[in-house]
Amino acid sequence: SILPGLRECATDDDVAMYLIKHAEHFEKYLHYMVGQSQAEACISDKAVQQYFKEVTAPEKPGDAPVIDVLTFLQQPVERIQTYQALLKELIKNKAKSGQSCYLLEDAFSIVSCLPWRSDNLHRVSLIENYPAPLTALGEPVRQGVFTVWESPEMKTTSRGHQRQVFLFKECIVLCKVKKDTSMNRDTYSFKNKMKLNDVEIKEAVGGEDRSWGLWHEHRGSIRHYTLQSNSTLVKLSWLKDLKELQQRSSLSNNCPPVFESLLCDCSAQIGQTIKLTCRVSGFPKPVVSWIKDGLSLEDDPRHIIAADRTGTCSLVLDCLTAEDSGQYVCYATNSIGSAGTLAKVVVQ
Repeated sequence: SILPGLRECATDDDVAMYLIKHAEHFEKYLHYMVGQSQAEACISDKAVQQYFKEVTAPEKPGDAPVIDVLTFLQQPVERIQTYQALLKELIKNKAKSGQSCYLLEDAFSIVSCLPWRSDNLHRVSLIENYPAPLTALGEPVRQGVFTVWESPEMKTTSRGHQRQVFLFKECIVLCKVKKDTSMNRDTYSFKNKMKLNDVEIKEAVGGEDRSWGLWHEHRGSIRHYTLQSNSTLVKLSWLKDLKELQQRSSLSNNCPPVFESLLCDCSAQIGQTIKLTCRVSGFPKPVVSWIKDGLSLEDDPRHIIAADRTGTCSLVLDCLTAEDSGQYVCYATNSIGSAGTLAKVVVQ
């Protein structure tokens, strides 16, 4: 648990920075949540429950009862819910007083995405008949159920097929939804995989606001897929992510670092907290370093260095002093080349 360290935090920003600094530890929560349903299924058997009841029984009359195993398995999930509720309250109170909430919002983003990330990975584990290890697909960016027609003409003559669609960084996977009444769950039978580089996106198909198309070129032929979302908002969200991923994958296999957004100059008062951000792309993935006035910066209580999967890099400067004034550079390098972006910070 990260909770004990939170109790030592003196301010809202201390809480946020503590969670941001321990962001990698939340990956353990992610793996736990993915396997939680399997763990609960293992102990659903009455004989197993009886065993746990016997081994956890108090040794002497009057002893405090040992926590029930199902309650124990639920504790990490409840802890995440506690973090979310705490951060929501802190953001609400700080926003009311007109203060900046960006650190708290970053921390909330780290915590709040865990449930849907775990759900995404769990659903990937339910794919059947995929012709390679599922781990090769990585973590999905999005997943959801769509009504799918395999050509635009079919839409007028059939009701379409229900498909579970997974969007990964480099491909789209379509699966047939299979109802498993005995297990009271759905499984997904693999149907087709499309590399993003081989797909042409059609934003409007058949005059339906919720419909969009994927024209897939494969081995000299083109397959037409029309997808219908539950809402226009879902469609727009998928199209946005598809276009961004396609743009990245269209880069050559190897490309030097490129800063898609640059650092900005800023000024602040002594004692305040500021955050410098930029975004870099490149392949192989660039190694990023931060430099102030020619000297390398390391991650410490006053300098929090972070980077996410989208290439966004950030440097948080906490409890500013006059010595923090200067020129800051974010420098990215890979085997193909290097690039940098700089900003001037003035502490008044």
